[in-house]
Amino acid sequence: MSAREPAIVLDGASKAFGPKRAVDGVTLRIPSRSTYGLIGPNGAGKTTTFSLIAGYLQPSQGTVRVLGATPGNVPALRGRLGVLPQDALLPGRERVGAFLVHLARLQGLTPAHAERAARAALDEVDGASFWTQRCGALSHGMAKRVGLAQALLGNPEVVLLDEPTAGLDPKIAHDVRDVLRRRKGAMTLLVSSHNLSELESLCDGAAILDKGRLVTDGTMAELTRATEEVRVLL
Repeated sequence: MSAREPAIVLDGASKAFGPKRAVDGVTLRIPSRSTYGLIGPNGAGKTTTFSLIAGYLQPSQGTVRVLGATPGNVPALRGRLGVLPQDALLPGRERVGAFLVHLARLQGLTPAHAERAARAALDEVDGASFWTQRCGALSHGMAKRVGLAQALLGNPEVVLLDEPTAGLDPKIAHDVRDVLRRRKGAMTLLVSSHNLSELESLCDGAAILDKGRLVTDGTMAELTRATEEVRVLL
């Protein structure tokens, strides 16, 4: 895909749960190889929009495309799309290394290549020492690192991260942001968060959601200018 083409496209995407529209007619273009934020308060529709892009949910109306494919099209997106849900649960009895190798094998990698990819991803998040530990024995911060490693596994073209630093202590949150900064420009990163300062430091552009609707979108510079305040002290 050309860097000029959008990696993620939503056209009038809506998702209803009974009478409630959690996402209401969102149209959005996320540029390829950008780091892009989904911003909004709790209940704004960020996680539902994220789930539509990840293929966890199907839109009630409109369309969603990732790298030109429907998000649920597994053969078209295998190895090209990585996802870290907000409350991802790891298999408690699995050892970290075996878990990551298994996921790499599902991407179609050979056993040797799968282990190399798993070790590289875990090393990138400073989790090499977790290799033989059971997932259920990890602390919250360690588990979040493993979740980030599985999202980055195999260097996918698009990575979706839902609240990647939620509940982390400041040191681990800082380390996670550093990992994402090192990946900027090499892939499309979509980060959903209500932490505005975090997204401002990470992202090239963002979309602001409220009550399921797109309020505005643009580069971080454009969004920052649009919300500037001028104060005059008399």
